[in-house]
Amino acid sequence: MPVPLVDASDLATHARSQGFALCGFAIRDLEDLHAVATAAEAEQAPVCFVVADDWRAQYLLPAIERRARSLRAPVLLQLVAATAEGAIHGMRLGCNCIVAQQADTAAIARACGVPVIDATAAEVMHEAGVAAKTDAVTAQLRRSRSSGTGTDAATRCKRWESVEHCIVYNYSGSEDDARAMMARGQAELAEIPGVTEVFVGRAVDAAAKYRYVWLVRFASRAVIDSYRTHPTHVAFADGAFRPFAKDRLSIDFEGC
Repeated sequence: MPVPLVDASDLATHARSQGFALCGFAIRDLEDLHAVATAAEAEQAPVCFVVADDWRAQYLLPAIERRARSLRAPVLLQLVAATAEGAIHGMRLGCNCIVAQQADTAAIARACGVPVIDATAAEVMHEAGVAAKTDAVTAQLRRSRSSGTGTDAATRCKRWESVEHCIVYNYSGSEDDARAMMARGQAELAEIPGVTEVFVGRAVDAAAKYRYVWLVRFASRAVIDSYRTHPTHVAFADGAFRPFAKDRLSIDFEGC
């Protein structure tokens, strides 16, 4: 059965207590991703996928997260963030730990519940083909004594799960006003750190009790609080949303 992503702090603590090293591997392309994932799956070993904050991150991180969630051993997605903007973008794309090179970057990540950890000594694989890279990763996992520890680590670490912030509501203004409000909110709220996706919609059934919906996905549970008090959210909610959406229901959901 696939294992969800896990809390980075928990996994690092567990590795130290059990006497194995958590191996980090620099992922520069899909060949690297395939080699590391294949070896980690075969060895039942936790791994850390390390991605640099450069132009490749926006393409690699969605693929890494999708592959990571299919593995049977715990995985970390670590971004080496050069800037606060890079860290925000990385969290939006699924990173669950950050190596921060600036204090403001670390503060933003921590406010979103994303652990800020020391840089993992990431192995860089040479251009030698997938099979050779897989063999190299396997050898490193065995040297680190992490082979076979995946199941135990997964049971001892908190899951890293996103949260769905759901608001169903009726809007007292016109349909055009509602559309303009949603378009503004979708653009502004999506830029708040820890927000990974914003969906706005209208009920298919015109007779539904609630006519409209917001679905805002948070990177972690901690974002519930940081989002609520973020100046962008406060300004939009108090100025454009709440005065016209007094009939509303708000619930936060996380995966089971």
